[in-house]
Amino acid sequence: MATNPTAQIDAEQILRVLHGQLKRKREGINRVVEQIAVFASSGAISEVVAKGLTDELRALVRHEDELTQAERDILYRDAKLEQCLRHQFPAMPDHLMVVAICIVDGLSTAQIAAIVFKSTKAVDHYRQEIRQIMGLQGDRSSLHRHLTSVVQNCTICNQ
Repeated sequence: MATNPTAQIDAEQILRVLHGQLKRKREGINRVVEQIAVFASSGAISEVVAKGLTDELRALVRHEDELTQAERDILYRDAKLEQCLRHQFPAMPDHLMVVAICIVDGLSTAQIAAIVFKSTKAVDHYRQEIRQIMGLQGDRSSLHRHLTSVVQNCTICNQ
């Protein structure tokens, strides 16, 4: 039975959204866990209470071993794309990195807006910020083509 290409793209977009949410949750939880450790080391709360809070917080997100193979494949691919782009543009903020990866995938502004939960105007602004970071101000050529070229020519990722 053949798979529907549109359904496959939709599934990948949903997984990217979930990955983004999972990543933000993990980062937020890790910041709170670090703060709890500071409180525990200063004696503001006991080590037992700190461990209990930390364990409860970490239980709120899915662990890597709970992901499906499809999720792992997409997350691995996106992580590789991010590695390539970060190598070339280390100062690119996370929110622009997500948009850049979507652009590499050839997604439209409306599709990207749905993934990052922003308006199409915000995504257009993000595209301009990416152009600026890449040194493409005034260059009206394809951002997709430039980003794809960066990924294809990445010496670290294509070894």
